[in-house]
Amino acid sequence: MELVARVMPAESFGERKARLAELFTEFSRSGLTGAHVMDCGEDSLELYRALEEDLGGGPPAAPADLAVVHARQQ
Repeated sequence: MELVARVMPAESFGERKARLAELFTEFSRSGLTGAHVMDCGEDSLELYRALEEDLGGGPPAAPADLAVVHARQQ
């Protein structure tokens, strides 16, 4: 893995967060509602926390919030 890691282009935190958000959106569209992180390393926890913050910190609490989530999934 080290050989590959040395030559891979580095992604910024923002790029990684955007890619993760898109991945979770695709998971949701396909019906997946949960996942397990098996390789939590480097700044993974900070990445997940930042993404959760962007999405409002947790599950929606009001019908209007559900409409926003639904629109994001379309």
